[in-house]
Amino acid sequence: MRKWLEHLVEAGKLFIHLSGGEPTVRNDLPEIISLANQMGFPYIQLNTNGLRLSLDLEYVRRLKEAGLSSVFMQFDGTRDEIYLQLRGRSLLAVKDKAIQNCSDNHLGIVLVPTIVPGVNAVNIWCMKKLWIMNLLRTVRRSLSGSRPMQQT
Repeated sequence: MRKWLEHLVEAGKLFIHLSGGEPTVRNDLPEIISLANQMGFPYIQLNTNGLRLSLDLEYVRRLKEAGLSSVFMQFDGTRDEIYLQLRGRSLLAVKDKAIQNCSDNHLGIVLVPTIVPGVNAVNIWCMKKLWIMNLLRTVRRSLSGSRPMQQT
């Protein structure tokens, strides 16, 4: 991991976005973040589904103390039916708990919905209300599905 970070330092210390599979399955993730922080990277973001962040407050605290700047978290809607359709199980309470744990540890949160017409597209306004109420940093969206040619 150190060699990889050293190559990035040579290219210029910018923004690190940790992703790929689910990074929080790594128990050494706080050490990786700490190393990047010590090497002078000014902003370190974690791409996650939020499951471990909802279950392990101590892990969230360790990530923050290591130098994590923000969490880029999958968040597809404000109703469990959406998660059942898109992810195969109820996840709203899990997502809410992950947001709370990050907020309690002063971690920035970026919620990232995959918008699927007919599933959660009409829920965008409810998501925006949640984001505003929680003063979340920002939101990125990903569109999914097909559209007739005249709509593109």
